[in-house]
Amino acid sequence: MSYREEWKEYILTDVIDTFLDYRGKTPKKTKSGIPLITAKVVKNGRILEAKEFIAIDNYIPWMRRGLPKYGDVVLTVEAPLGQVGQILTYDKIALSQRIITLRGKENIVNNTFLKYSLQDREMQNRLKARATGTTVIGIKSSELKKINIPLPLLETQNRIASILSAFDEKIEVNRQMNATLEAMAQAMFREMCLPKDEKNLEEGWEWRTLKDDFKLNMGQSPKGSTYNEDGEGMIFFQGKRDFGKRFPTIRVYTTEPKRIAETGDCLLSVRAPVGTLNIALEKCCIGRGLAAISHKKGYNSFCFYTLQNFEQQFISYDGEGTVFGSINKRTLGNLKYAKPSDKVLKAFEALVKPIDEQIRNQTLENQNLVKTRDLLLPKLMNGEIEV
Repeated sequence: MSYREEWKEYILTDVIDTFLDYRGKTPKKTKSGIPLITAKVVKNGRILEAKEFIAIDNYIPWMRRGLPKYGDVVLTVEAPLGQVGQILTYDKIALSQRIITLRGKENIVNNTFLKYSLQDREMQNRLKARATGTTVIGIKSSELKKINIPLPLLETQNRIASILSAFDEKIEVNRQMNATLEAMAQAMFREMCLPKDEKNLEEGWEWRTLKDDFKLNMGQSPKGSTYNEDGEGMIFFQGKRDFGKRFPTIRVYTTEPKRIAETGDCLLSVRAPVGTLNIALEKCCIGRGLAAISHKKGYNSFCFYTLQNFEQQFISYDGEGTVFGSINKRTLGNLKYAKPSDKVLKAFEALVKPIDEQIRNQTLENQNLVKTRDLLLPKLMNGEIEV
């Protein structure tokens, strides 16, 4: 018998011990209390930090359909369909609508293996095949239970889960370390580069505008026919949707770049909405939704944290567009900030630049880990690689 022949097809309902389905119910939300897991925070195999809560006193009445446990797999069943995460806390959490929580039968299913299996393209296609809807597609609990899932022996599931988890554990360690490092850099910026008294600046400090000390390069989109996802030409970032807080995710390329951002430049979204901040890992083309900003004397760590300090101002900025907010080069350049003395600037850059480089290196390591994991996952799930 071949390795793959040891795998068997099961109907999901036969191997899942518990389905927790809270669809069709919306809990009363509060500003604090028990974290509420919604479809918004289940992304790419992870459950992100909850942004919504329910009252502690409302927890038991709300969760009467069943309580989630450590290791349970969370699946979004609508808007979007097919995002997967795993509960990795023993703390109380509440479940919102548009997600179903699955718990595999003991001695039959490894829940971590189940998480990875549901992320595999084959299972994603099976989910979509039983989904309904036009504008927004979703899957009913009754249809989800009918889906076939290929499973190897539990021992093999354990080994596959261990291999893939090793990647995710290292990714999470790097992510947490980066969060700590950035918090350190932010604290240094507040201590060294923000005035103690805005009305009476320290000796050597002065009020300046961004255009005085920073290069402002507003993006311009190339022709649509030059876009591609095949890696041909230069990396192209149109706007906010291409990246999160730190370092862009490559989505498309262009063969006719217009405006260019250099490695290390700060990338700022200037429309829909204004203020999302990032850093260019390499030379790239920027579209009209972005500006590339750098310090004229090369103090790019100072540049990043200075722009970050404008966050609340950017959020409250009404913009100049009629449909959505935007900011033009003139308005951006005229924003005022308190410039520290050159001595302080040099000291800050010397302290923080190595921190930013470590964040960058660990971010690149994570990107490579994600690529390797995503290459291994389908090969492990279809039995191409024997473990």
